Amino acid sequence: MTAAALRHAFLQLPASDQASLLDDLILSSSDAVWEERVASEMEARVSAVEAGSMRLHEASAVFQDMRSQFRA
Repeated sequence: MTAAALRHAFLQLPASDQASLLDDLILSSSDAVWEERVASEMEARVSAVEAGSMRLHEASAVFQDMRSQFRA
């Protein structure tokens, strides 16, 4: 299966299934070295969100942007 076919199939999934698949892919591809490298960045982002200093975006807008950027 090509990347374009996978992308197309992914975009046909409901948003909750897309999110679940992305979680699975991220978790299965991470390792201790990667987690160590990004831990401080992740902690800084969580702190910024909690402090209200980071602007968040609605998931629907993010998915729409992704679809328009990666449409095959």
